[in-house]
Amino acid sequence: VESASPFSGRLSDKIREWTDSRKVKLKHNNIYEDGIQGIFEDLETKIDFPEELYLANQFSVDFLEDGTITNIYSFFYGKDNEGKRRSFLLDYDSRKSDKMTVWLDGNVVSEYKESEEMNSLFEMMEHVNLQETIKEYEKDNLASSYYLKYFGYSDIYTNEKMTVMDSDGTRLPLDVVKSEKGIYQGYEIS
Repeated sequence: VESASPFSGRLSDKIREWTDSRKVKLKHNNIYEDGIQGIFEDLETKIDFPEELYLANQFSVDFLEDGTITNIYSFFYGKDNEGKRRSFLLDYDSRKSDKMTVWLDGNVVSEYKESEEMNSLFEMMEHVNLQETIKEYEKDNLASSYYLKYFGYSDIYTNEKMTVMDSDGTRLPLDVVKSEKGIYQGYEIS
């Protein structure tokens, strides 16, 4: 009985895992072919997500030159149809398993800020040719593995390879995202 009490032993850990997490096989494991949407298609086979999702911290995907996803990490949340806050801690490491782990309904402090919404991630990824972008880095022999990170709306630290685009994918000059204080701001994918 004691080992089944919360945080008291192996049995309690297993019970918590069975009730508070879901394991989902990552079938769409190539970011070039399947994009971010493929990850969520796999997740939605076992998890019913709220219509609008918000970041609690970041969305991060690590992948190899050929697009094979090696790691995923994100913590996001939203309101279900009954108005209840639902949160999802997503973790995947291809060295450990071919399944993603999603911990359900953890503690989220954020308050549904527009700057944390995830729809912009999906919209931007429709206009980004990730494989072409990576080929530019391969020319310079800079890396053999890569990451994609999304933080929502934030201050942006610019560089010469940065591309600015509007919601329909039209490329714009860098100054478009410059605020009155001279800081660049916008929804950013690194």
